[in-house]
Amino acid sequence: MFYFFSKVFDSTEPNPGRVSVSPFIRSLTEAVIPLDSIQVADPERERVASIAADFVQGQLESLPAHVRIVFSLGMLAFRLFVRARYLSNFCRLPLDKRSAIVSDWAYGRVAVVRQLFRVVRSSALLAFYEIPDVRAALDTSSLSEKPTPPEKQ
Repeated sequence: MFYFFSKVFDSTEPNPGRVSVSPFIRSLTEAVIPLDSIQVADPERERVASIAADFVQGQLESLPAHVRIVFSLGMLAFRLFVRARYLSNFCRLPLDKRSAIVSDWAYGRVAVVRQLFRVVRSSALLAFYEIPDVRAALDTSSLSEKPTPPEKQ
């Protein structure tokens, strides 16, 4: 597994050797990962989101066929609900609105719906926190936020 992570996260560009990530998976991944928690430039944020979305796409593609079918049907229901409720495509909604919608579904009362989003949420967060740039940004911010010890007298 470490070999897979090293190949994905050491790549200079997202999605090495695979088909492109679907816009829906990209939007869903962006809604799940905490991009606001890192202090990096916008182009770097785009690259981080692309790498995480690529990892999520790869994980979804590796699911067994019957699980992929159930997942696809669940996501179809989610997309239809969003279109009916917000009169817009999920991918075209602003990021804060997408994050709120995904949060409502991923942490809601219905267990089956929570399970539907667990695979995306877990994969996206794993990928996000394993990206070297994110880890470096988080290490830098945690060092600057550490309180200084009181002086001894």
